Amino acid sequence: MFCHELSAAAHKFIMRNFPEVSEQSEELMELSVEKAISILGHDELNVKNEETVWNAVIRWISENQDLRKHHIVDLIQQVRTGLMDTQYFMEHVKDHAYVTGHEGCKPLVIETLKFLYDLEVASSPRALGLTVTPGIARPRIPHEVLFAIGGWSGGNPTNFIETYDTRADRWILVDEVDPTGELTNKHSDYKQS
Repeated sequence: MFCHELSAAAHKFIMRNFPEVSEQSEELMELSVEKAISILGHDELNVKNEETVWNAVIRWISENQDLRKHHIVDLIQQVRTGLMDTQYFMEHVKDHAYVTGHEGCKPLVIETLKFLYDLEVASSPRALGLTVTPGIARPRIPHEVLFAIGGWSGGNPTNFIETYDTRADRWILVDEVDPTGELTNKHSDYKQS
């Protein structure tokens, strides 16, 4: 008989304590690729940086390299590579033998390099926040978020809603339209009195 409460508690523990679990748990290394993908790609995975997720990917593959290294494409897609430090990405991910050894990784590497380059040349972090954030840079659900609603820019009122993710150290522009297509900001035009 399957215990749903125990499964849910274990999942919650892994999500909240992933850095420790990924370094110490032998059970994590025994997971199927489907379970590993499910955990590593989860939005609620509590990691301060994506380097932790990358290291878990490498550790999981290295546990049985001959049988697992071909899963690198599916696994690297779970890592938010656009949130990584540029130098770390260049030195530890882009040129890693698992990545260079699989042609399927090339599009993700190119997308990440382009995003990181655009991030480096952006005039300000807020300027970047006005563009759509790609999946490779979508922050995981943080435990601490700061909201900035409205304000002034260039002497005019704004109706932007932005969130600051303390873990990713990044501002994210909140869409005015929710995924169901309904307008979430009904009063999008501010008028000066």
